This record gives sequence, structure tokens and C-alpha cells, in this order.
Amino acid sequence: MGIVIIPVFSLLTSIAVIYTILKSRTRGEILDAILLGVGGVGLVSIVKMLIILCCPLDTLQMAIVVAPLVEEFIRNYLVYEVIRGRKTHIGTILGGIVGVGFATVENITYGIYFALIFGPGHGLQVVMLRTILLPLGHVLYSLLFAYAASRGHIAIGFVTCVFLHSFWNSMVIYFNIDSLDRSLPLILSHSFVLVVLLILLTFTTENNEHNEVDEKFVRKVY
Repeated sequence: MGIVIIPVFSLLTSIAVIYTILKSRTRGEILDAILLGVGGVGLVSIVKMLIILCCPLDTLQMAIVVAPLVEEFIRNYLVYEVIRGRKTHIGTILGGIVGVGFATVENITYGIYFALIFGPGHGLQVVMLRTILLPLGHVLYSLLFAYAASRGHIAIGFVTCVFLHSFWNSMVIYFNIDSLDRSLPLILSHSFVLVVLLILLTFTTENNEHNEVDEKFVRKVY
């Protein structure tokens, strides 16, 4: 819940999203993608706060239902803004970069929250654990959605991300995952998804390269 209770930080990070979405693209594609991810955390925080004010929910409902839906919808919308009109492999990489920005700021926010509640040592431990697992959370979900959306399967990509996110949060809560050894089921399951995605991406890239070669050959012949 740390991400919900820092409204000032949320507002500041949201400014980054507004600035980037208004197409003030002077920093380059990679930094723009990171800014979108950073700002996405702010938008998520604001939406979560509004939901809590309107209809108070318990921790399980927030973590397993609301958080996956809200976070995946907002972050994946920002991913879609980045990948529109791009080739699959380029769009997927940029989508993953959006996830990097989102996950990094979320990790720092959780670290601040736990440091304030349980002390600096605990906050640092949370940041370190979440940083180690960073490629298997929001980064993986962003890569997955970007790949699916670039192939025309937006709904499938979104539903898959929500399911994985909800599964992740459920495992963390029910098994009290606070160390790497307890994270093993999550690491293995999400690593499998990541490997499958990389294989699909490689296959898609090779097909695109072959198609481009074939098109050039046809132009030369005719």
C-alpha cells in the first residue's frame, strides 16, 4: 500500500506522463519510454486513492483484484502509446523499457514506505529483493503486452498480464514471500513465461528479416 499513500510524489510523477504524452519528444525514445513508466506510477496511485475513498476494500481485494487491473490497464496503455506503428521487436523492447521505469519508481516507493514503518534496514531489504526480481514483474508484463499488442492481440495480452500480476500478488501474500528462497515458485513460473516470450520474439524477428529479404529479391527480379 506504500504506493497509495504518497500523493505528492504521485502528482509529480504524473506530470512526467502528461508531458510525454503531449508529444514533447525531445529526449529520445528510450528516455521517453522511461518517463512514461515513471509517470504511470503516479497515475496508478491517484486511481487507487480514489477507489479507496469511494469504496474501502481490504488488503486482499486491493492486492489480488484492484491492483492488477488498475496497474496493468494504465501501464499497458502507456506501453501501447510507445509501440503504435512500430515493428514487433522494436515495440517489444520499448514496451519493456516502460516497465523498467514503472518498476523502478514503484520499488523505491515501497522502500520508502517500509523504511518509515519498520525502519531503514527493512526498507533497504525490500528494495533489494524487488530489484533482483524486477525483470520478472512489471518489466515482463510490459514486454508480454507489447509483444501481444504488436501482433494484434491486445485483449489476450492484457488478460494474461492481469492474471500473472494477480498470481504474483497472491503468492506474495499467502506465502509471505520476503526472501529469495521463498520467491522460487514465482521466479521459476515467471522465468518460464519470459523464456517463451524471448523465443517467440526471436522467431518473429527472424521471420521479419526473411520477409524483408524476400521483398527486396522480388523488387530486383521485377
